[in-house]
Amino acid sequence: MNRGRIQAQGGGTEKSEAWSLNTDHHKQMGIMSVDDLENQLTNPELALRRNALQQCKNRILTTPSCGVSAQMKKSYYDDFRNRKIRVDIEVNAGVAFVDNP
Repeated sequence: MNRGRIQAQGGGTEKSEAWSLNTDHHKQMGIMSVDDLENQLTNPELALRRNALQQCKNRILTTPSCGVSAQMKKSYYDDFRNRKIRVDIEVNAGVAFVDNP
């Protein structure tokens, strides 16, 4: 079982894209999750997280071919001085972001 989520938090925002799969969770699926989360955000929410979302995509794309194992939690920020406004990647079970088939 592979389970996790990508979540935008802070500044009154709590939106996420979760997954729960019996199969591998591939890098392309991770990028699609970030894109889906991005589409949920309003323009002001997006403006505060644009760089953080790109950092998430970069992290997914540069993950080793075998992926990352649970428990992995990482937060990304546009502004380190305001760490409440962020985007998180959480891998809660299994392995995520393995190379695409």
